[in-house]
Amino acid sequence: MERERDLERFRIGLSLQRCMKLSVDLNADLGEGSGHDAELFELISSANIATGFHAGDSDTMHAAISAAKKQRVAVGAHPSFSIARISDARS
Repeated sequence: MERERDLERFRIGLSLQRCMKLSVDLNADLGEGSGHDAELFELISSANIATGFHAGDSDTMHAAISAAKKQRVAVGAHPSFSIARISDARS
């Protein structure tokens, strides 16, 4: 009886392995003008592109999005807010 139960658990495990596809999303914050975005796009599956008041500018952001598209990397936004605006809001 115990052997039959073990065999059934094994069969269930094999079935789950066949229908489950495990994957990892390797993500990076890019588009800030570091100069290494192109190399990183070859290694990642998704990127958060800097927006707002990050170190990059609109040209850097556009270049990062174009590179992501070429490498088939998913893109999201990495928003930022002005420190001056945050300071004003707290006052």
